[in-house]
Amino acid sequence: MVEQFQQAPQARHQSRVKAEDRYPTYDLDSSIAVARAIRDQGGGSADAPHLASFLQYSTTRSGSFISRIAAARLFGLIERKDRFLVPTLMANAILAPERPGADDVRARWEAFLNVALYRSLYDRYKDTKLPPEMGFRNALETHYSIPRNRTQLAYRVLMDSANQAGLFEARGGAQTHFIAPTIPDGGEEMPEPKLGEASGELSQRPPEMQTQPTQFDPIQRLRQVLVEKIKEVPATDMETIREYIKEIKELGDRKGDGNEE
Repeated sequence: MVEQFQQAPQARHQSRVKAEDRYPTYDLDSSIAVARAIRDQGGGSADAPHLASFLQYSTTRSGSFISRIAAARLFGLIERKDRFLVPTLMANAILAPERPGADDVRARWEAFLNVALYRSLYDRYKDTKLPPEMGFRNALETHYSIPRNRTQLAYRVLMDSANQAGLFEARGGAQTHFIAPTIPDGGEEMPEPKLGEASGELSQRPPEMQTQPTQFDPIQRLRQVLVEKIKEVPATDMETIREYIKEIKELGDRKGDGNEE
């Protein structure tokens, strides 16, 4: 896994990849807050303008907003449904766990490993003591081609996220080793999700839970959002109102088609 990740920077020179697409510039808790805003303030879904407002950003063009949404997606906590963003099953397990203290702990661990860089670093250091900060930053630059002026941010976000995912609990919070967290109610150490499993869908879950939709009907929720938007449109703007009504009708038709199937 480490060797595969180290080969990736060779292609980076041919196709420039934005930093936020390679590693998070916001930590795990900050990314969970994005999913929480969608769930609590948007009722389960939100388009970019509304989500920016929920998170106190003045515009969707804000670099901070774009990077924060990218981080939440890297952790596997939000996904796009048409033009709306919704929390994933992984995010819902953190925000509203069926077994508090177990499902949310597991989901945080899987969200951490969902970031390719973090999974590679965990595999690299899990059986040894972590290097000091400067040595770690040198590794980020040398082995993962993170620019030197970005390694301090990358290191800080990594360590904060590892702490928030429970990787330092086994040693009382000492940030010296990456150790998989344990499930509090069972006491067993969490098995590592297989590569490719941690992508927003919870691994090692009963089959019926893996295929179960989120807690709300997404089409019905989108219709409700559109209805609320109509209320915000001036009565004189009939063209916009007609467009929203058309979208609501199309969503109704889609829901009807789904029921027939």
